[in-house]
Amino acid sequence: MRSILSQLVFVLLLALLAAPGCRKGEQPLAPVHGTIYYKQQPLKGGTIVFVPDSDRGTRGPMAKAEIKPDGTYTLSTGPDSGCVPGWHRITIKGSDQPAPGTTLALPSHFCDPDTSGLSREVKSGQDNSIDIYLN
Repeated sequence: MRSILSQLVFVLLLALLAAPGCRKGEQPLAPVHGTIYYKQQPLKGGTIVFVPDSDRGTRGPMAKAEIKPDGTYTLSTGPDSGCVPGWHRITIKGSDQPAPGTTLALPSHFCDPDTSGLSREVKSGQDNSIDIYLN
């Protein structure tokens, strides 16, 4: 049941991200990219979402990226590259199928910003290289 709930939360987050919004008057987006590792290996696909952490004063739309087969990602907010500056809670959903030749599947708790335990700060006016190491 918890896995289904986590997947539902993740889908809802993606739907909210896709909703049109007005960025007029907001801070410019900051570039964010990096590599995601799971058990010391690059995560070979999936999706990463940065959710602004309102508890830490960050407001604005979510940013997301598809994780490439080499584990790298580059965030976008809607059609624009980058992410709103500030603190974000992070969700990661691995590919539905582990990569050929591996049995590593990402645990479902990483799909929910309340259980992932992941957060990072995106700094304004600079290139943010954010690598994430999962165990």
